Amino acid sequence: MTTGNPLSFIFINGRGSSGKDTQANLLVEDNPHAVRLSTGEMYRNARNPENPMHEVVSPYIEAADKGSYLPQEVVFKLVDRAIAEQLQNGKDTFIFTGFPRTDEQLISLDSYLDDIQKEGVDMETPKFLDYEIDPEISKERANIRRTQFLADGLEPRADDDPEVVEKRLKTYDELTQPMLDRLNKEGRLITIPALGTINEVSELTREVLESRPLGEGGRSLQERK
Repeated sequence: MTTGNPLSFIFINGRGSSGKDTQANLLVEDNPHAVRLSTGEMYRNARNPENPMHEVVSPYIEAADKGSYLPQEVVFKLVDRAIAEQLQNGKDTFIFTGFPRTDEQLISLDSYLDDIQKEGVDMETPKFLDYEIDPEISKERANIRRTQFLADGLEPRADDDPEVVEKRLKTYDELTQPMLDRLNKEGRLITIPALGTINEVSELTREVLESRPLGEGGRSLQERK
């Protein structure tokens, strides 16, 4: 089942605790045909032995829980299944957080989206956003969240463990940042400063999504003002 509207893809990146999921959820609230898709959540759900994708991720659980990225073929199996399910649910706007994460994933994603268009599917130009925060802020926010979970008697998220946070930040700089640099060079990336309040960042995000294309060379939102 489809809505008849063009498909829309929004890909949001940013260091851990930059607010990607929070901002994606706010965008979903504005659009009944939108859905937030987090590869991190897909993975965490697939860790459950009762999840149909458990066998796909099970060989990589130990490494992923220690901060390593999942292999590309595993990520795309999770993504492809999620898109197919949400199309059946009548969604036409797919807001991804933390995906793509590497140059290799970006190349495969571009090919994947090209194949969709070649099938005659109407699709808007994909949008790539980067919520920018300092690594130290990322660590601080993860620690606050972990502390709150413990205070509430809940089990903290594995990716909020201090050692995991450090490894993920290193992996982000080594693998994700080069991809973002490439998107920026190609004029496909908009960087949004994510140090303000949730509402302030939300307003900046909406401004970005409603604006016209930047043209050659990616630029930050601050540079556009």
